[in-house]
Amino acid sequence: MTNITKTVDTLGAINEEIKALESVARKLKAELLAQGVGIYAGNLYEADVQFFDSEIIKPDLVRKLVAPEILREVTIVKPNERVVVRSLENVI
Repeated sequence: MTNITKTVDTLGAINEEIKALESVARKLKAELLAQGVGIYAGNLYEADVQFFDSEIIKPDLVRKLVAPEILREVTIVKPNERVVVRSLENVI
């Protein structure tokens, strides 16, 4: 195995572990949310369950309603990086 092959496979394996842990975390969070607002204590951690509203601006609607020159003034463009890892087991 080349070094890059090992890097890709290690990252893929870690991503799978993260996905499994996030699934467990979602179930545990749902269990806590079902208890309602409050602070719940364990032996090592505490969980603060909160419910609140948040505002979200709809970007597509803003683009339709705001003049392009104003939109350019308030838009920040920044470079992004991404690494997408896919399992070779699912490739036909």
